[in-house]
Amino acid sequence: MTSIFNNKKGFSPVFVIFVLLITLLSASLIINVPVSIALGAGIAISIFIISFINVNASLYVLIFSMLLSPEFGVGGGGGGEGGMEAKRAVALRLEDFLLVIIGFSWFARMAIYKELGFFKNTVEQIYKKLCNCLHSCNCMGNDGRKGKLQIRLFLSP
Repeated sequence: MTSIFNNKKGFSPVFVIFVLLITLLSASLIINVPVSIALGAGIAISIFIISFINVNASLYVLIFSMLLSPEFGVGGGGGGEGGMEAKRAVALRLEDFLLVIIGFSWFARMAIYKELGFFKNTVEQIYKKLCNCLHSCNCMGNDGRKGKLQIRLFLSP
């Protein structure tokens, strides 16, 4: 069986033409945008590919980004006294963007590899955690205090 990607002599002409067209398209897009956006898009695409290929590597990237990420303040008025709460600003971190990229790559991976499945074990795990939460509310309460179940449910550990 012949493949469009390679043959006995090396890469097939169809694959080479496809790669050249993608390269020319990306080069024409890169020259029209600022350098920071081009670098950000390149890093995002590389993280997408890494997390698509290896799930453990994407988790390592996410953990290290949570440890070392800067915080970007978005919104709120400039100047004045008080912190972010007083200005009603939102703090965005690097891992917020990485979670979106990694999430999309995992959804793409599940769409391609159908045997992975999204709901395979998810519903059972949610049910177990819900039962554990209800059990801890009813048995221990919150610090031994007695009260209504609705209050203890939201105050339980």
